[in-house]
Amino acid sequence: MEWAPEVGNGGGVGQFEVRLHSCVNLKDCLLRRTHRKTLPSGGFNPKLQNSETIMIPITRLIAVAILIMVNCALSDEIPPLRFEKSKAEVDVTLSTALHDADAIIRAVKTTTDSALSFKTVFVRIDDAQNIIYKAIDRLSFMKESHPVPEVQKAARVAYEKLDAWSVTTFGDPALYGRIAAYLGSSDPAIVQERAGLNPLDRRLTVFTERICRRNGARLDDVSRKAFAASMSQLTEDRAQYGTNFRQPNTIAFTTEELAGVPSLLLGRLLHVGDLYFAESTLPEAGYVYKNSPSETTRQKAMTGRYVRAVGQNIELTAGIFRRRQELAQMLGFGTWADYQAEINMLKTPAHVLELLEKLHAGLEPAFRADIDSLRTIKVRETGNASARIEAWEVDYFQTKYLAETYHVDASILREFFESKSTMQGMFKVAEQVFGIKITPVEGLEVWSPDVTAVKISDTATGRALGLLYLDLYPRPLKKDSFSEWQLVPARISLDGTTQSAVAVLLGNFPTSDASTPSLLEYLDVMTMFHEFGHCLHEILGYSPYCIFSGTGVEPDFVEGPSVMMEQFVTDLRVLRLVSRHYQDPTRPFPEEPMQRLLASRAYSARLYDKRQIAMARMDMDVHLSKEVRAGKLNITQLGDRAMERIFLRNPPATSFINTLTHIWSGDYAAGYYRYVWANVLAADLAGAFRNAPQGFLDPDVGARYRREIYEQGGMRDASESVEKFLGRPLDEKVYLKSLGAN
Repeated sequence: MEWAPEVGNGGGVGQFEVRLHSCVNLKDCLLRRTHRKTLPSGGFNPKLQNSETIMIPITRLIAVAILIMVNCALSDEIPPLRFEKSKAEVDVTLSTALHDADAIIRAVKTTTDSALSFKTVFVRIDDAQNIIYKAIDRLSFMKESHPVPEVQKAARVAYEKLDAWSVTTFGDPALYGRIAAYLGSSDPAIVQERAGLNPLDRRLTVFTERICRRNGARLDDVSRKAFAASMSQLTEDRAQYGTNFRQPNTIAFTTEELAGVPSLLLGRLLHVGDLYFAESTLPEAGYVYKNSPSETTRQKAMTGRYVRAVGQNIELTAGIFRRRQELAQMLGFGTWADYQAEINMLKTPAHVLELLEKLHAGLEPAFRADIDSLRTIKVRETGNASARIEAWEVDYFQTKYLAETYHVDASILREFFESKSTMQGMFKVAEQVFGIKITPVEGLEVWSPDVTAVKISDTATGRALGLLYLDLYPRPLKKDSFSEWQLVPARISLDGTTQSAVAVLLGNFPTSDASTPSLLEYLDVMTMFHEFGHCLHEILGYSPYCIFSGTGVEPDFVEGPSVMMEQFVTDLRVLRLVSRHYQDPTRPFPEEPMQRLLASRAYSARLYDKRQIAMARMDMDVHLSKEVRAGKLNITQLGDRAMERIFLRNPPATSFINTLTHIWSGDYAAGYYRYVWANVLAADLAGAFRNAPQGFLDPDVGARYRREIYEQGGMRDASESVEKFLGRPLDEKVYLKSLGAN
């Protein structure tokens, strides 16, 4: 039996059962173990102890078994989801999910020692998680984008309760006790079953134990209460930080200070008398320091951004830091950075620091040359031969440099990216490269009338893999960004229960009017490919266990495959497929301006990524610093030190690190490096396409990418998936070379 990469995988939406018929004997055959290994649905079966074995490597055996389940269990039709329309319906969803998941967890906690097994403990826990995932994922999306305020509010409350359920449940010592009892049992039957677990089942036991351990489940009663109290306070502090940061906070500018700023941008600012008021966040503060010819005004704008809510938040950030350190030490970690690293690809803070320093050193010569090119323009404009480029000037002079050097007019490209035809082109590219078919689905229940849906199927077999909802245009109460949301995780079990993924591609494309359709900027097209990459990862990434499904991978790997998808729109062959002039489809795509834009992006990326490296180092330094932990150095000083060493100095009398919401209210504490790490991953992954005979349209490389990256999900370490795809370990030099650096 050979692994057949062209065979698809997926199934029906929702949890429904399909019984095996013609394949049941083959399934029984496959269950005969090689080297005491069993398939993902369970552990040791004493009835098969003396059965004849077929000598197939266990990794291939698992793959073949999953494919058999796919081809036997999937239906061409995907049962639709229902979406809550009222608070009452949200409440029913919440209570049902909690009731059903609690019933399973109770069954695990009351399992006697004699009944302990892989299925009665670990498979049951994954079943409970699957129930929670299906509710919390949908409610998480609805709290951001449902058009009815009552439903949004109810979904937010329900989401928080489900999130709290996860913390409480996996921190429960009774649940952990059953896990530990199984893993530590000396009962001969359990010992034999543990020895016979296949790698995926063994991975489930490790990850399940780890989830509980990281939630404090193995602490003693006193320590666990202290852990819960500290975690509760941390949650409150993070929420309060976010509340403070979101409060209106403006920078006032006089008309004279804004002289030279384009009138189109000024029209976006509040104007009262002689004063203009810019919110001290991006994009409004950015409008000013990116476009003002006045150095004083540029500095004022960035300074206002870098002191936003610092007065209210500086004590909170200090408290958040202390509580994270307390929590990490309660769990046996030296620092919060050690705690975070355990679940990531890079594994240790030392590896993160090593990466950041390699990238810093590799980019440094080119970065300094880039800064000198900006300084040349400033010297010419100011007549000051000793002028220096400051952090608050990079964007302004970069815009001038790009205009002078590359002469890019993005408006020419926009005419070729009408939103609907561009998306259809993107689908065609995915069909050609990844062996899938994307077709519209009519008549589904949706949360807003402008939402549509497509079914994604496997080309070779015709099997339905998943459903993708398209929510692409602005409306009141909708999240104002482009993003991907999982609604149902893909899950394929050997007991015949199949659940295929459902995802949402959420966008805010410009709306059309009577004379002009919805036209996209080139960066919008790149973002669309990025988020669609997440959708493909969700829908093509199957697993017998929901925690490994799709993007259930290491947190610092999640963005890598999607950043790789951005690289598709750097290939002219792809751009020809996705573009069409909105007035005259016969007009050829303007390749020469596109080439100039692509050349300019390498320059911009060096400046941008150097800043990201500095911010990542600032984040790591704060969470590792003995001086900060001892109270001998405040985080502002430490953060400023990293920024000046690697990038440029922050504006005086500011506290940039205290305004970095990703660290304090988000989930990127000791993890901000993920942004630049995603670029490193993407550059090397994209290189396999770039060097292929058909470039990014090469179906052989696409099939390998689907098989080794998308379909694997979290069923193995991401580093192994990357190495399988590339045929070698990841090489960060590919990233540096892509930016024209050493």
